[in-house]
Amino acid sequence: MNRPLVRVLIVDDDEDDFFITKELFEEIPVHNLSVEWAPTFQKGIESYKNEKHDIYFVDYLLGAKSGIDFLMEAKDSGIKSPIIMLTGKGDQQVDKQAMIHGAADYLIKGELDAEKLERTLRYVLERSIASRKLEESESKYRSIFEKSRDMIFIADASGKFMDTNESAHRIFGYSREELVGNYIYDLFENEKDKLLFADMIAQKIEVADYEKVLYSKSGIKRNCLIATIFQTDADGNEIIYGVIHDITKRRKAENDLATAEKLAVTGRVVRMIGHEIRNPLTNINLSLEQIESEVKGMRS
Repeated sequence: MNRPLVRVLIVDDDEDDFFITKELFEEIPVHNLSVEWAPTFQKGIESYKNEKHDIYFVDYLLGAKSGIDFLMEAKDSGIKSPIIMLTGKGDQQVDKQAMIHGAADYLIKGELDAEKLERTLRYVLERSIASRKLEESESKYRSIFEKSRDMIFIADASGKFMDTNESAHRIFGYSREELVGNYIYDLFENEKDKLLFADMIAQKIEVADYEKVLYSKSGIKRNCLIATIFQTDADGNEIIYGVIHDITKRRKAENDLATAEKLAVTGRVVRMIGHEIRNPLTNINLSLEQIESEVKGMRS
């Protein structure tokens, strides 16, 4: 089976150290590796910003600059390819700084062997792939969150808004900043409904297609369906995720249709009554004409 190519760049101003590290990479049988060298800080950072490699091994000492400078500039670029710091000797302070500034790992050159290098390479690449997949997933769902025509919101366990999408402004006229800190039920028209919904939240009762009339910022009434679920976030806090679907136009269309149907039924009833009245009136009219004719004949 063909293994995907993993492109490695070693940023080190010592050519001998580069060849030693490259030889260790060549002893790793489980990866299809392409190992290249950047002899200066500038060439290394240019390659990083152009995303030419999958993983970067950066020496701590790079002339006038250091590996920490490399990490900081790489972080500012917004690119997230993994960087492993290399140093000639162990230094806990350097290790700590490297981790703070985003290094994926920290290795001491004198302690390197093919097994340790392979394990580090594998773990870092696995974390990088998992991180990218997570970011892609978050980006996808954030896009759905922002572009949905429904109002999607996140609230704390008490029902207080923490975040909303842009549809909150489209439907209700409130900006995200205006809603954050207020309660979901503050939008309700009816005071009894507010108290009932607040009690449902307190009891952690989830709802689906819960229809209520809500008020927009300008005082316009909106017929809405509300759905909520309770979840626990990574910090153990209980969060409410919800959707508010505006059905005002649908309800108006249904009411207009119902009114039209009522008018149609009324028209049919009026026509039927008219028909029932018109028949006897016609007979009466014919009888009167007959009587009038007979009276005239008697006079003559």
